[in-house]
Amino acid sequence: MTNSLTVLDYSAVAIYLVLMAGIGIIMGRYVKNVKEYFSGGNAVPWHLGAISNYMTMISAFVFVAHAGVVYQNGLIGLLLLWSPVPATVFATLFLAHRWRRAGLTTPVEYLEQRYGSSVRQIVSWCGIGFRILENMVRLYALGIVVSGTLGCSLELAAAVCGGIAVVYTMIGGLWAVVVTDAVQCAILLMITAVIRVNAIAPGFFINKRNSKILTTPEGGLTSRGKNVMAHTPLGRFGEADELLGCVRWLLDDRVAGFVTGITMPVDGGFLAASGV
Repeated sequence: MTNSLTVLDYSAVAIYLVLMAGIGIIMGRYVKNVKEYFSGGNAVPWHLGAISNYMTMISAFVFVAHAGVVYQNGLIGLLLLWSPVPATVFATLFLAHRWRRAGLTTPVEYLEQRYGSSVRQIVSWCGIGFRILENMVRLYALGIVVSGTLGCSLELAAAVCGGIAVVYTMIGGLWAVVVTDAVQCAILLMITAVIRVNAIAPGFFINKRNSKILTTPEGGLTSRGKNVMAHTPLGRFGEADELLGCVRWLLDDRVAGFVTGITMPVDGGFLAASGV
């Protein structure tokens, strides 16, 4: 895969990776016991904890996997993405202070105190298997993004990114995770101040999710499809290349470098005709 990255771009990526690993090594020097490793000694400030939780929700998995789920299944994908929010609010309001008061370090420690060591062993071993599968998926998604950006192989991208994550997590514990998340948040905020941010509002494009809603098995239009066509001045559905053409234009700094903060309709005039 070819790309237009320069030596400066690769240097920035290398510095970032070294910085993440370095934070883990430095924070590891301050970890003195198991409680500090797993819970930061109960000394993590609330604002750093909030930033870490926010950054944890932003990952390559969200852009690769969840974006695909939303594209294929519509609103159900958004429901899955937002499903942790009620649980997080409930845990914050009703469980966090009880957890702190109990003086526990890990969830399985609570299970052992409440139900016995056998339950702790079962949950721990099952959790290890689940975590392996979960992180395999996350590394795969991360590898897709990194390999597509840098032009390297998927295997190399996943190995390097996974290795860096293992270094700063295993050596530095929770504090390393919190500090690296804070650094990533700072980088994210600085980047948003200098990059262009635009959006595309696509109209109706036939795909696996909506084909049964808009078209009949014989190739005609359903009542919903006819209603869409009645409100689309160009009188047809969009083609994928037309959507990609708009994306390429927005990404090209030579011809769209002064375009930012807009939402570009690619809908055959559907929005202008008031919708369905």
